[in-house]
Amino acid sequence: MKTFFRILVLLIVISLSFFSNSYVSAHDGVDHEKEVAYEQINLGIDDPGVLPTGRLYFAKEWSRGFRQFFTFNPFKKAELDLSILNEKAAELQKIAEDDKNSFDTVLYAVDQYEISLNTLEDRILGLKVQDGQANLDRFLVSLTNRLAKHNDFLAILKVRFETSNDSIQEKIGNIQNKLTQVFFSIPLRLKNNEGFFNELRALQARRVTDDRVYAALHDIRLAAFLDRAYEVISRDNKTKHSELKLRIVELEDIIFTQFNERIYGLRENNAREFLSQVIEYLDYETQLYVFEKFTVGTDKNRELFQQLSTDIIKNPGHVEELDRNRSLELVEKAELMFGELVSKIMGLEDLSTKQSLEGRLALAASHINDTKNALKDKESNYGEVVGRITASLAIMKKVEQDISEITESSALTTKTIMAPQRTLTRVWKVGILSGGEFRPEELKIKKGDTVVWINLDSMGHWISERGGFREKGVCDEDVFDSCKVIGPNEKFEFIFNYEGTWHYRDYVNPNKEGVIVVEE
Repeated sequence: MKTFFRILVLLIVISLSFFSNSYVSAHDGVDHEKEVAYEQINLGIDDPGVLPTGRLYFAKEWSRGFRQFFTFNPFKKAELDLSILNEKAAELQKIAEDDKNSFDTVLYAVDQYEISLNTLEDRILGLKVQDGQANLDRFLVSLTNRLAKHNDFLAILKVRFETSNDSIQEKIGNIQNKLTQVFFSIPLRLKNNEGFFNELRALQARRVTDDRVYAALHDIRLAAFLDRAYEVISRDNKTKHSELKLRIVELEDIIFTQFNERIYGLRENNAREFLSQVIEYLDYETQLYVFEKFTVGTDKNRELFQQLSTDIIKNPGHVEELDRNRSLELVEKAELMFGELVSKIMGLEDLSTKQSLEGRLALAASHINDTKNALKDKESNYGEVVGRITASLAIMKKVEQDISEITESSALTTKTIMAPQRTLTRVWKVGILSGGEFRPEELKIKKGDTVVWINLDSMGHWISERGGFREKGVCDEDVFDSCKVIGPNEKFEFIFNYEGTWHYRDYVNPNKEGVIVVEE
C-alpha cells in the first residue's frame, strides 16, 4: 500500500512539473496581421504548458482526471471543467499559431477541446437549484464571459483554416454550434437572467483593443453569435424563449446600429478601406451574415456593401453561385417562419392588431414570391435577390417580436379570464404562396376549429381535398373544397367538424399537397 501511494505522489509531481514547459515549433508560418487577430483574444493563460503534441501530455490529462475525481462539490466540479476547457482552448491556440501546417495535430487538439466542451455541457445540465440558486447564478454569469471569448477564438480559428483544410473547418463549425447551445442554455437556468444580459452588454461595450478594425471584428462576431443563438432558440417554442429572443434581437440591433453609425460618419474611401479590412478577417458565413444585415441598413451603407460583396468576398469567381445558393436557403427559412407567424397571428384577439400584422406579413410574402420568381430567371442579379429575401426575413422577425410583446403583455389577463375547459373554436390561417405551396404545409387542429386559406400569390388557386383536376360545375359544399378559384388576397375558410387526416391540393398546381390533422 505504501509503495502504491509513493508511486501515486511521484506521478502527480511529474505531471505537474511539465505544466510549465513551453512548446517550441520549428516554424511560425503566421503573418503579423494574423498574430494581432489572435492577440485580441486573451484567454487568461500566458503559457499553456505541455501541448497535445508532447509525449507527456498523457500525464497532464491524468492529472486533470485526478482533480475531477477528487472534487465533490457540484459547482467546484463545473468550475474545474470550465478551467480545463479554457486550458484546452489555450493549447489549441498555441498549436494553431506554431504548427499551422500540421493538420492532424490541429484536428487532435480540436477533438480534445470538443470532448471538454461536451463534459462541461453535461455538468451544467446536472447543476440543480437545490445546490444553491445563488451559487448557480454566480457560476453561470461567470461562464458567460468565458464562453463569449471562446466564440471569438473559434471564429478566428475558422478563418485561419478556411482555405486550407475542410475537415478542420467543418469540425470548428460543429463546435461553434455546440458552444451556442451550451451558452444560451444559461439564461434558461437562471432565476433572473438580467445578470446574463448585463454581461453580454458589457462584452459588447468593452474596449478590447484601440484598433478600430479589431474592435469591429469583436462586435460582429458577437452579433453573429447572437444570430446563431436566435436560430437555435427558435426551434423550441416556449414562453421563456420568447423573452430571450426579444433580448437577443435587441442587443444584435444595438451592435449593428452602432456599427452603421460608425461607417456613416466616414468618408466613402475611408469607409471602404475600413470595411475591406473587417470583412477580410471574417469567415464566409459571417461575411454573408454581415452583407444580409446591411441590405436593410442606410442607403449609403447598403450600396457600399453591395460593392464590397463583389470585390472582397471569398471565392470571387463563385459569388453569383454562392448568392443563388444562399437565396435558396433563405427562401426555405422564410417560408417556414411565415407559416409559424400565420398561426400565431390567428391566436390574437384584437382585430385591428391582426389586420396590421397580416398586412406586414403580406409584404413579406410578396418578397418571398418575388425572390422565388427571380431565382427561376438565369439573368437575375443574385446579389439583389439575397437583399430581397433578407428584407422579407427582417419584416417577419419584427412581426414575431411584436407578437411576443403583445402575447406577454396579455398573459396575466388571459390566465384570469380563460375557462378551464375549451368552449370556443380556434381559427387557423394557411398562406398560399407562388406555385401553390402551402405554409404551413401540415397543420394540427382540434375538432370544430376553422382553417382560413389566404392567397398571397399574384395568381388564383383552387383548394380541394379531392386531388387532381376536377370537372367544371361539380361541387359539393359538404366536401372540403373552395368550389371556385380563390383570387389574389382572397380567402377561403372551412370548419373541420370530424376527426381525421385531410390531404388537399391546389388544382392550379396539383403537384403541391397540404395536410390538416384534426384531433379530438
